[in-house]
Amino acid sequence: MTVPSLKRVKITSRQALTSWLSNNGSESSQIMLVTFSSPASDKHVSRADIAHAIETFGWTSLRRYTLTPELLGHVIQRQTP
Repeated sequence: MTVPSLKRVKITSRQALTSWLSNNGSESSQIMLVTFSSPASDKHVSRADIAHAIETFGWTSLRRYTLTPELLGHVIQRQTP
């Protein structure tokens, strides 16, 4: 499986995610959020938290990729009005 070459934004907390989404509403149509995979990590953001935040800010989830054993990539896309 080939991982798409998209702009990557590393997210290390729920607050960082909501801050990035609120400040980048006009961002390109697709990006990859990069998160830590281990729930034991203090920098882990859960799938549920990501889903809730992106929906709130008008994005939708497309696909997830395992980038490394420690990192996941979540491709998200702006919803069209």
